[in-house]
Amino acid sequence: MAIVRMKLSEIRRVVKKIVNEEMNGDPSNQTKSGLFFDYILQGSDATEENARNAAMGLDWGAVDTEMESYPNLDYIDTMNGVGIYYNWKADYYCFTDESQDQAEY
Repeated sequence: MAIVRMKLSEIRRVVKKIVNEEMNGDPSNQTKSGLFFDYILQGSDATEENARNAAMGLDWGAVDTEMESYPNLDYIDTMNGVGIYYNWKADYYCFTDESQDQAEY
């Protein structure tokens, strides 16, 4: 048996994906609609730690938003009114405006 080393954030992501599948069926059919910021973390910057730091440190008032609907998102956390989501299929983090109740469409 081979030993596989994984970062704790990767293990959390896998566990969240499994739980999401168990509770909601196939996650590819899950779509998040809401007010998304025009800011993503991708490539080598796409880590949960960087996503949390961005949610806490960016001036979100200066970032444009748009009503969108995206599939394949796993909820990570909400910090300072910013929702953090990981797109497990495209491997990037995106952010939503959770500072006030937003009507979903």
